Amino acid sequence: MLIPGGAGFIGSHTIDAKLQENVQTLVLDGLSTGAYPTLADHKRDRLLHFVKETVSNLKTVTKLTTSVEADGTSECVEKTHCCILVAEWGEFKELTAASFAEEMNRPIATDGRRVHDVNLFRKAGTSLLAVGLGRLS
Repeated sequence: MLIPGGAGFIGSHTIDAKLQENVQTLVLDGLSTGAYPTLADHKRDRLLHFVKETVSNLKTVTKLTTSVEADGTSECVEKTHCCILVAEWGEFKELTAASFAEEMNRPIATDGRRVHDVNLFRKAGTSLLAVGLGRLS
């Protein structure tokens, strides 16, 4: 599982859960707001791979992932069933509620940074779990 912004509060908790489920986890984080010490408990975990880089560096993302090649963030949600946003980078803010509804097989999203307008998602037919607001669909 690729977790951009994984060194932040929400990302690190997502990593905790995925490692408990024995899911191989790749974390990309430029550490602009997060910190590597949040991942210290998993330092020796063979399922965790940390790269100090942002997901906006597509060359790095393509090099590190074998099954995903995307030319932009909209392609990252294409044909997916769920999207978890744990970073408030501009690339993710530019994704519209309509793009989630149109591109995803099953438009379900979790907005861990509350960067999207839940009412726009509701109107577009996308189920959104906004951290601190609960499920709005």
